[in-house]
Amino acid sequence: MTPGMRGRGVGSVLWREGIFPFCRENGLWHVGASVMAHNKGAISFYENLGFRVCGHHSNLVAWDGVLLDAVEIEIWPG
Repeated sequence: MTPGMRGRGVGSVLWREGIFPFCRENGLWHVGASVMAHNKGAISFYENLGFRVCGHHSNLVAWDGVLLDAVEIEIWPG
């Protein structure tokens, strides 16, 4: 999400009215993703949608030559 669009509810609407219904209609009962552990805003966003943190990986992502931790998140939208 671009900085100017953050906090306006666009992402939440996209998930609730687009992605989750698509998953249900197409038999996709589990959705998971990796999020950089330092990105507290993204983690909070997903938790507010009902995702839960289900794992943690140290040094999983290389970004500008630095290894960063990531968390796994998941939801069962069915």
